[in-house]
Amino acid sequence: MRMEGGSIKAIMENTAKKLYDSINSIQDLERLIAEGETETQYLECKSPQAPILNKDLKQQFAKAISAFSNTGGGVILWGISTTRHDIHKRDVLTQIEEIGAVKAFKRQLDLASLTSIEPQKLDCQSKVISRNQTDTKGIVATFVPPTDGDPIRTNTEDREFYIRVGGESSKM
Repeated sequence: MRMEGGSIKAIMENTAKKLYDSINSIQDLERLIAEGETETQYLECKSPQAPILNKDLKQQFAKAISAFSNTGGGVILWGISTTRHDIHKRDVLTQIEEIGAVKAFKRQLDLASLTSIEPQKLDCQSKVISRNQTDTKGIVATFVPPTDGDPIRTNTEDREFYIRVGGESSKM
């Protein structure tokens, strides 16, 4: 399906990339929280308890990469907690929970973005966002581009294909 100015997938990628490019400071994240931003078709948040990409988080990451790549791209914010809103049933961004040893955590994400999906041809980008350059804690923002070929599936326990539907990742 083509729309004036490009495909739906290209428009979604552009939305996700613009969001990723707009997040460069803690103040940018605080603004998203203040504006009541929710998890959406192109945004997901994770709040790990420790700066370790354990088996469960790696599975969640693989699922998000598969879903976003198969649906037009997206952004994962690591270190932002959400709360489920009772009325509209969406997860609202609520709090910054900075991750310790954030640069080491980013390296774990970079490696997992290559090994937890197949085919391994996506070029995910991650960046650390901290209050000061010398801080050892902060947030990681990951941009997942859309696939331009075969669909992407997880290379973890379930080995499934996912798509993004609203604020949720669902099996294809």
